[in-house]
Amino acid sequence: METASADSMPEGVERQGIGTPATRAATIEKLVQKGFLERKGSKKTKVLLPTDKEKPSSP
Repeated sequence: METASADSMPEGVERQGIGTPATRAATIEKLVQKGFLERKGSKKTKVLLPTDKEKPSSP
């Protein structure tokens, strides 16, 4: 994840990710618990997929 999309970024652009490896795991776990991501795959190989859950619209 540290180099995700590194090839598509122009020179001189600051890279920003979703945190350090420790905080990234917590962020991903929270997204799974809230229903925004789901895990698919075997015990050895898992894939994270987005769900159709959306943020409620404001009145």
